[in-house]
Order: sequence, then structure tokens, then C-alpha cells
Amino acid sequence: MNTNNQYIKAQNLVQKKNYSKALIILETLFQKEKVNINYVTAIIYCLFQLKKYKKLVFYLNHYKNINPKDTQNYFNLGFCYQTLQEYKNAEICYFKIIELDNKNIQAYLNLGSMLRNIEKLKESVEIYNLAIKNGIKSNKIYTNLSSVYIDLKDYSNASDYALKALHIMPNDYLALNNLGVINTNLKNFDAADKKLQTALKIQNKDPLLYLNLGINYKNQNNDIDALKCFNTCINLNKNFSKAYLYKSLIHLSKSNFKEGWKNYEYRWHIQNKNILSKLPLWEPNQNFKSVLIWGEQGLGEQILFSSIIKDLEKEIQKLTMVVNHKLKEIFQISFPHHEVYAFDENWDSNSYDCQIPFGSLPYHFRNNDTDFSDRKAYLYTKEKFKLHTNKKFKCGISWKSVNSIESKSKSMKLSQFIEIFQLKDHIEFFNLQYTQETNEIHELEKRYNYQLQNIDDLDAFNDLKKLSEAIVDLDFIITISNTTAHLAAALGVPTYILLSKNVGNLWYWCNNLNNKNLWYSSAQIFQQEHQDQWKEPIQKIKLLIKDRFLVHE
Repeated sequence: MNTNNQYIKAQNLVQKKNYSKALIILETLFQKEKVNINYVTAIIYCLFQLKKYKKLVFYLNHYKNINPKDTQNYFNLGFCYQTLQEYKNAEICYFKIIELDNKNIQAYLNLGSMLRNIEKLKESVEIYNLAIKNGIKSNKIYTNLSSVYIDLKDYSNASDYALKALHIMPNDYLALNNLGVINTNLKNFDAADKKLQTALKIQNKDPLLYLNLGINYKNQNNDIDALKCFNTCINLNKNFSKAYLYKSLIHLSKSNFKEGWKNYEYRWHIQNKNILSKLPLWEPNQNFKSVLIWGEQGLGEQILFSSIIKDLEKEIQKLTMVVNHKLKEIFQISFPHHEVYAFDENWDSNSYDCQIPFGSLPYHFRNNDTDFSDRKAYLYTKEKFKLHTNKKFKCGISWKSVNSIESKSKSMKLSQFIEIFQLKDHIEFFNLQYTQETNEIHELEKRYNYQLQNIDDLDAFNDLKKLSEAIVDLDFIITISNTTAHLAAALGVPTYILLSKNVGNLWYWCNNLNNKNLWYSSAQIFQQEHQDQWKEPIQKIKLLIKDRFLVHE
């Protein structure tokens, strides 16, 4: 059969969607005539259909040598590199398109979006600004730039560029969506609702709008309407992982554990951190002999879920934990029969039968209130810090949270504790804050004539072992929702947690029974009655302290 007939046969196979057989013929023809554009483009088409991206890179680069000014080829090559997570090569491709045609909007959009997705936010801003500098006035550029500024929490610029997009295209529903998100993040919930509802009138089939409207409702504790939005989102897109995850957070906050844990597993579609996926996931009754348990999310969540280790011990012989390096020493002391590694140490995942992340343990062990019956302290120290005072009681104070989108809503000003500090004749208050808040401490001393006691040689941010040794020498702790709250409660020290009303109100603090937290028997929650208003919970803690500690003073 001559080459022409072979090529016709390959084309017929492509029409029948038999791409694998067509590819065999086409690659044979290519070996005979490597500069034949028809063969190369047909091979590229088949490989795209088969999603064989590594092989595609070879042929797209070969095509580039034949036709170095074909911008569509660079788009295809950039897409393949992105799919293969070779982001630098993808970036080179998109810059080549811009070099060939600096008015090519799609090149800026692709590159800017890619950089945003890999969290190179400042670089993403630079790309969109380059498009604007090169004379491009596009609502899509402005809307995308607005989205990056939202990620950067620069809501002023985010709003400005969303409005610029709407000036060009009044029906740009994604720009309206951004304005809704901005207002949600600024707690302007009514304004956010109006923007998102307006966007839905323009486009009612985009699940993103329902997701963000649901988040806006959730942040107002309107869980019924939030769930309706998340369900609509899922009906429009069965693979919209964030909607499942937000549903899980609502169910978990209501102690509807079975439903909550099922959807909680969708966090992996968002986090993309399943580093041990080659090992099978631990499940009960599978005759596994050894398991590797590894930390995920923040320090607080690793402490929270480590309460389930004692349950897992009943199911499997050998347990090994890999956790954040700050937790290694305290975990080694608390779980002396198990190996504990930090992530950056040498440990071999192939030495174990299976693996499970900490956050997947409750799916098996925490499905109703009775599963929390044994809630004793489970973290321990070998020593106490020996904090000296001539006062009868010692209390630790922590008032700031960092590194999360809810941090501002969870955090307080030190001056807002002044009513508590009025009990200073009987209680010495010690600084447990793990961030440097020197200005606030000095302001407290200057304005209120009260000096919060610092603990010498304590690095509360890095040395959780020493922080734990200080905590266990205290009579009680007052803290906002942060790592210190988890650590103190897990150590069994009475812990009074100041919790925001809506934003920053994390689900596990809502799991309460008889005024005690299900996860930590020593933790007691004092929640805002009105968002951002701390006066009422502070007053309640003060009354409790007087009743519990100072009734005879």
C-alpha cells in the first residue's frame, strides 16, 4: 500500500474515532517523511484525543521547528506543559505568543491564570499589567486581574478592576461575582447578595455564582440557604469539589458527622496534597499490620485529629506519624510507643502497608456523640516551666491568629481583655501569644497601667514543647481560636476559647455537649452574640473566673 493510501486509511480511522490504530499508521508515515505537515498535524490531533501529553510535546516541538510563527501551536504546547506541571516551559510558550503578537489577549489570560493557579500571584498581576501596558482594554483582563487582587486580599484594587471590567462590559457576570466575593470578605453581606443575585440574572448556569452566594449565606449562619446554593452548584457540576467541602463544614458544625465526613474527603480535590497516594488507604478489617499517619492542614487540625490515635491503636499493630516539625517533640512524648517524624526527615513510605492522613481518621472513629465519650487529655509534657508569681492563680493569654483567611475575624486586640485584667490582684496573666505584639503590650501598659507578663526564653511560635511546659503550669488559659487553643485543650488545661459569631467560627468549636466541647473536655466556648463584638463573651468569661476561682477571695 502506497503512502497516500495509508494516509487515507489513517484518516478513515480518525473519522471512526479509532485514534490508536490511526496513530500507528501515521507515525510510520512520519518516520519516512518528517517534514510532512499533514502527518504531523494528524498525529497531534490523535494524541490530543488520546491525552498523551508527553508524546504530544515531542510532536508539537517538531511542528514548531517547521512553522515557528504558528501561535496556535504555542498555545497547544503551553497547554501540554501545564497539564504535565512543567510550568516554566508553559510560561515560555505563552511569552513566545506575546512576542509574536503582543495584542493576543488569550496568551495573557492563559499565562495570568496559570500563574495564579500555581500561587505566583505577583507574577500574575505583572502579566495582566503588561497586557494593559500593551494597549489591551479587555473586560476579561480586568476581571482576571480583579480575581488575583482578591487572592492577595487587596480589595481596593480588586474592586477597581472589577468596576473597569463592568464599564467595558456591563453584563460581565464574573466581574459582578468578584464584587460579591469582595463584599463577603469585607462582611458587607447585603451588598454581596445584591451583586451575586444580579450576576445570576445574567448567567444562572455557572456553579461558581451559587458557590459564592452559598458562602455569603454561610458567613451569616444562614445554613439552610447556604446548603440550597451548594446543592444547586453540585447539580450544575457534579465535580465542583468546593461545594461538597462547604456542605461538609456545615454538617460537621451541626455534629451531623456521617454526612459531614463523607464530603470532607473532597478537600483533597482542592488541596492536592495527597503525597502518599501510592500506598493504599487504611480501612478497618483489612489485615494491615503497619500504617503511616501523616499530618495535613494546620497545626491545630493535626493536634485535633491526633486525639483519635488511641482508637487506631486498637485496630493495627504498628503506627508511625509524620507531622509538622513543630509538633514532633510533643508528639514523641505523648505517643511514646510510636515513631514520630517531621516531614523534612528521612522516612520511607514503602516500609508500611498503608497510609491515612490525620483528617481522614474521624470518618472511621467519630460518627456520633458517643464516639467522643473518652475525652481525657492526650498530649503530655515531661516537665513544667515553673512560672513564678506571688498571686494565687496563673492564666495564659493569646489573642491573635495568623495565616488563614479568617485570621482577622478570629483575632482580638489585647486592650479588649481589660475587663479580665481587672482581676489582676488575684491572677497573674502571662503572654502566650506566638506572634510579636510588642506595640500592643506597651500600649496596654501605657494606657491602662497594666503589664502583661512575658515568659523568659519562650519562643511560642517555634518551640511548642516549651510552650506546652509553660501551659501546664497555668491554672487556665484564655485564647481565641488558634494553635494555642488546641494545644492547651489537648494538654487538659482549662481553656476558655473566645469564638467569633460567623466568619472565623470553625466547625469543630461548634461540636458541644452540655456546654463542653466534644473534642476537648477541658475546652469551653464563649461565642460572640454579634459579629466582631467581643464585649459579651469577655464579660461571661470574667463571671466564670470569679465564680470558679475567686468565689472565696
